[in-house]
Amino acid sequence: MLLLKDEYNVIHKFVLTDAHTHLKINELEGLVPSEFIRGYTKIVRDVAQDIKNNEKDYRYKFPWNIKDESDKYYDYCQKNIINVFHPGENLKDNLEHYIGFDFIITFSANLKSALPRDYRTANSKVREALIEKSPADNSPHNNFRFIGFGRLDPNHSDAKDAFDNIIQLGLRGLKLHPKEENFEIDDKKTQDILKRAAHYNIPVIFHTQEGMANRIEDVVDNTIEDILKEKNIEIIPRLKVILGHAPWQGVHNKELYRILSHPNIFGELSTLRPESYEEFFFNAKSKIKYENIFETNHIQDQDRGKIETMYYNLYGYNRFNYWSSKLMFGSDTPYPPSHSSAPLIRHLFSKKFSGGTSDIQNILGLSALRLIPPIAETNPKMGREKASTNPKYHPKKLNHLTKGAKALGMDPIIELFPRVRICAAVFSFSKDGGKESWLFKSLFDPTKPMNMVIPNPYDLSESTTSTQKMSITRRIEISLGKG
Repeated sequence: MLLLKDEYNVIHKFVLTDAHTHLKINELEGLVPSEFIRGYTKIVRDVAQDIKNNEKDYRYKFPWNIKDESDKYYDYCQKNIINVFHPGENLKDNLEHYIGFDFIITFSANLKSALPRDYRTANSKVREALIEKSPADNSPHNNFRFIGFGRLDPNHSDAKDAFDNIIQLGLRGLKLHPKEENFEIDDKKTQDILKRAAHYNIPVIFHTQEGMANRIEDVVDNTIEDILKEKNIEIIPRLKVILGHAPWQGVHNKELYRILSHPNIFGELSTLRPESYEEFFFNAKSKIKYENIFETNHIQDQDRGKIETMYYNLYGYNRFNYWSSKLMFGSDTPYPPSHSSAPLIRHLFSKKFSGGTSDIQNILGLSALRLIPPIAETNPKMGREKASTNPKYHPKKLNHLTKGAKALGMDPIIELFPRVRICAAVFSFSKDGGKESWLFKSLFDPTKPMNMVIPNPYDLSESTTSTQKMSITRRIEISLGKG
């Protein structure tokens, strides 16, 4: 989280997500959760301090003080679910106490065993590493800041079982490494994996070196063709493929921007070098085009209105910030590209960046979060009392919700028009042997009190963005009894 003020003194809350990191598993390279948390704190503190010291270079300001990290900082980040996402009654004290990254997508590094490789044990250890133990009773609960992805080798004889194991573990995405696992990208085995990922609504990130992007586009198009032959057109938008290290294809490469215009392909930005920032974002803004959606192989033959509606329902695609909704910040921590994390964040907030506030929010967090499948469930048996009139849901009296509960995860509800932001979130808790999901409306608006908390009324299985063209804010107001 990083809160900044613009020239009109409007507070903007930037949700920060790293879409590419490696978790420490046994002898494999990576960081443990506490190292991630503290490392990101230093990065964001340095950015905030630079904005304070060199205000003339930035389009925002950070008018608060930055104090030393608290001794209890790690516990604060992991356990204080509410205040991490809302500064609370005392904005100044909370900002001085906590700034850092909100979400971290992570997976294991490459196995060192002979090919083909079986990642099932490594995936299980990723899941284990992201489970916190309650100090009171040693019971497990999810470390909700970390979004775990699984890995598999398509050449392994048990690749299908490895995929099923990723789903069973509750991991929420997949990493594929064509070079390290030495598999063919445009191959029937890879295509089958992508088709299964679309069915389960999970994103797939490819390690993408120079020259690989066109081959990845080919396998995506072939997968779409296969899905259409099976008459499953409704799952086509759920095919979500991320080009890891996308700038490795070359910032001058026109093909890269054409490929990133594909509605099912996204770009993660580790390997983007500081000397290329201005050129890359200028090219991306001018060459990643909304209209190219309808020129994509196989999609171009479908009814335009239906296609446009399907992608809007899942991603909220629109002409105004389509280009930035296809790009996401990633560091490749702990590898060398991560050294450019702070410079890239500084550039996005600077006057040199060619986009606007919504584009910054897309790139720094929401483009990645939009791809993550939700875990929340509706609470059909629970009443929808009006938060504005029932004191039971006031933030000072939320003990009934959090006492004895274990956090399972957070699903953002993202609004893309008229501005990109997280306008609400659904938190899921394990409590009394069951699962409860609660909608928090104003957590992400620092100018409003935290008093809008109701049992989750939404089925998020289709999308974490608005699933109707009605404003998500308006839909929430109706559910609160204000419509």
